[in-house]
Amino acid sequence: MRWLLAALLAVAPSIDSAVESVSAGRMEADVAFLSSKPLAGRMSGRNGGDVAAEFLAAGMRKAGLRPAAAGGSYFQSIPLTEFETDQEHSALRMEAAGPAEIEKTWRPAGNFSCRFPDSVRITAGVVFAGYGITAPELGYDDYAGIDARGKFVLVLAGEPQRTQADSVFNGRGDTIYAGSRVKTLNAQQHGAVGVLLVGCRVGSLVRSTSGGEVRASLPAQALVGGRITIPLVNVFAPIADDLLPDRRELERKIDAAPKPQSFELARVKRITLDHRVVRSQRVNSVNVAGWIEGSDRALRDETVILCAHHDHLGSVAEGYFPGANDNASGAAAVIELARTFAASGLHPRRSVLFIVFGSEEVGLLGSHYYIQDPLRPLDKTVGVVNLDMIGQNETPNPQTDGSWHVPADTSNAVNPIGTHYAPELRRMIEAVNQKVGLKLDFRLDADHSLDIFQRCDHYPFALERIPAIWLFAGFHPEYHRTTDTVDRLNMPKMLKIAKLAMRLAWELANQPGRPKFESKPGPLKETA
Repeated sequence: MRWLLAALLAVAPSIDSAVESVSAGRMEADVAFLSSKPLAGRMSGRNGGDVAAEFLAAGMRKAGLRPAAAGGSYFQSIPLTEFETDQEHSALRMEAAGPAEIEKTWRPAGNFSCRFPDSVRITAGVVFAGYGITAPELGYDDYAGIDARGKFVLVLAGEPQRTQADSVFNGRGDTIYAGSRVKTLNAQQHGAVGVLLVGCRVGSLVRSTSGGEVRASLPAQALVGGRITIPLVNVFAPIADDLLPDRRELERKIDAAPKPQSFELARVKRITLDHRVVRSQRVNSVNVAGWIEGSDRALRDETVILCAHHDHLGSVAEGYFPGANDNASGAAAVIELARTFAASGLHPRRSVLFIVFGSEEVGLLGSHYYIQDPLRPLDKTVGVVNLDMIGQNETPNPQTDGSWHVPADTSNAVNPIGTHYAPELRRMIEAVNQKVGLKLDFRLDADHSLDIFQRCDHYPFALERIPAIWLFAGFHPEYHRTTDTVDRLNMPKMLKIAKLAMRLAWELANQPGRPKFESKPGPLKETA
């Protein structure tokens, strides 16, 4: 009988043999289709994006995954409003108090921007609420001692002490409180009627084509029935200087402790936001989702998520944006891992959800919608492994010039992001990588210069205190350009990252316990 048992064990499926069946060739073929000209850049709410979603759903169906959405579908519809702001007639007005009352009016161009989906006219007073953060676990609250009800709140971008490695706010990295969405929701909870955000980065949508510089025409989109109900106004230097001329000194005082310096702006009698939407229509995008049910009766209700996003920047008259690396690479990897898991004969104890989000490029709308209407219970979601831009080498480029140092050789490197809040996931990544052999570089978790932590689909899960990791191969000169094509991908590296993701998902799905989201973690080393 011993020989029979040994024979059975020899042919029994194992995670090692399953991982070795992950195919770079299949992933490359999928990327080639997703980044091809007929899909026209896979823009959210457009036909090319729909074709990409159908292709991914067909892959899940062929792999034998169970449909995860309502009605036995692989598609979770994302209800969106697409809108256009009246730049000529929208305005922000300030009435200042004093011996000689001053009134100033600003138009959007060069002064402010507001991407709110409804026309609104709001007149109210203003309070300065520091960085707009309420973080009880860090002992910090910008709203302590002020009343924001019925007022605009003027807040600073980022977080206190961003240049200090020993800051309780993740040193020089970011926490969940740095993003404008969290600031807006916090203001909303304190009764504010709108947010005036100072110091935000104004991202240029200039992309390069063979014919020169062109502007990608990304539509303004918002979730129908989303959680945000008040407008966020990004105010630029001319307005910021008038509203808060001493803001640099206020930043210095806040950062010194850190300690809030919030107060009502008595010198500003009122602010009027006149935001006009001239065109609005309903459009739909989709999340594509399938799952494998867990084998353990006690654990099968818990879920591990493997995810990516499928949308990109669309096309313009001069050309289209293929988005081979961003993010046909991650989408193709998720489908390949779905195939591999389903064909392996392995039976993970927990359920595994494979989901490719829509509408990431227009504000992480697909993943934010999933959080509002989850296909699997959030409180039983054990961990999230997100794959975005996994096929290129990180190289110096305009996106990162002056922001951080790029290592000389990144041909075998990956940047796991989100480990600040998930140190157990970091230890798991380091352990499973022993069989993969990538160079793990954790430096971006300790850097705030490009708001990296907030820029991908792992982030909405982190906001829900779910351990979530983004495996990211880094920026490169083809990022968001028409030259992001399949022939530029480093397929051996992409294959290794897919294998790392599979091993990590397998460990999450089978370990007895679940990793914790550490709300106040200790410092982590930047390299493995």
